[in-house]
Amino acid sequence: ANALSLASVLARELGPELSDANVDALVGSISKSLSSSEPKLARASFDALGYVLRYCCESVLSGIRTNGWPRLTKFYGTLLGSMQSDARTLGARAVASVLRRAGAKPIAKHVKKLLKRIKANQSSSGLNHGIASLFCELCAGVQGRLHSVTTSVLTALFCACREEQQSIADNVVTMLLERTRPGEELEPLWACLIQEAKISTSGIQRLAMSAEWRSARLLNRRSAIDAALSESTRSRRASELDECLESAVLKTEMNPELFETCAFNLALAVWKHSSAGAKKNLLLAKRLSRKSPSGRLALRLADAGLARFAYEAVSELPRNSGNSALVTLAVTAQSAERTECCGDEELYRSLVEPHLTMKENPGLRATALAACLAFNPELSTVRIKALYRSEENILLKVVAVDTLVNSKVDDESIFNIISNFFSENRLLSRVTTIEPQLLRCLG
Repeated sequence: ANALSLASVLARELGPELSDANVDALVGSISKSLSSSEPKLARASFDALGYVLRYCCESVLSGIRTNGWPRLTKFYGTLLGSMQSDARTLGARAVASVLRRAGAKPIAKHVKKLLKRIKANQSSSGLNHGIASLFCELCAGVQGRLHSVTTSVLTALFCACREEQQSIADNVVTMLLERTRPGEELEPLWACLIQEAKISTSGIQRLAMSAEWRSARLLNRRSAIDAALSESTRSRRASELDECLESAVLKTEMNPELFETCAFNLALAVWKHSSAGAKKNLLLAKRLSRKSPSGRLALRLADAGLARFAYEAVSELPRNSGNSALVTLAVTAQSAERTECCGDEELYRSLVEPHLTMKENPGLRATALAACLAFNPELSTVRIKALYRSEENILLKVVAVDTLVNSKVDDESIFNIISNFFSENRLLSRVTTIEPQLLRCLG
């Protein structure tokens, strides 16, 4: 502790007069103490390092304005690559405080060059996390705000991480979203995310990740008097996300799984937290569905409660597909939005009807059987009763019984079918969704 106090006094009294070798000796010895397991010693080391870097900034920053590579980088391995996360955080804060003195342009040049070196040397995960912490500390201001160098740092970071080191950029965004408020203070980060999403696939992924993880804070006011996020800001962000979803996601070539994930996360954020025109969004659901012929995107929308959009998406899927996801979609979307969708006989005939006769796939027939009820409950009940009586496959009988019970149609013949089924197959009762009171009634 006495040595650390002495280092602080030396830096404060003789800072500009100390030689580069003396400054290196001070920084090197103090940096090692940051990893101490004793909290008081680690804190004292951080304070002493701050004094040395502040009063000897000309020495440690020499080179950053000419080639983007300050002398301080020789200590990055110790300061940012420690095995202890707390030590990396302290090192990142100390380094960020002195780097800001160089200005936005030299910092941006340093960010690009540092990431290039990391790529060439295949650095450890610990150092990568320390570098991400450094970039976060450069951008983070006080009281949930962002620093003035944020735009320069993030622009350089996203540009350098389009092909590799994407995890570093993702970690920086995650850290900043945790430390910032959802209102106007977040705008530099938001603007960089939107801009990069229009340029690269990695930018779309990063924006989708942010929207999925923080959509409520970014796009939804918590109350009418919530001053953190104004209505104009919320509305503008929703419009920007909607535009990105419509242009960047649809135009960019991505593998199906990545496309479905990005499209789903963005659509979920926009359509759940936006008052934008529903008609426009329904048309967009159709366009997105055409790039996801497997039906998984529409299925995820339905599962997330966006049944009306899932219905529009499923209407664009291939009619002759034997994929059971298509019928499952019909069940989910139609059941949730029956009052809006139940009249589409064309969808019923093309999507459900053909699967009712697929003898080679009992599971698909069972799903199609359950889908009948969503379109026309009374007509479907008649059909299900007929199928139940003629069908020998026990799986289809189970689904038929479940469907008849959930139909809530007052028909004595339905009760007789259910009663006979349980009399013959009492052990199967646990796999059905019969309501408890009905089970008691049947004994």
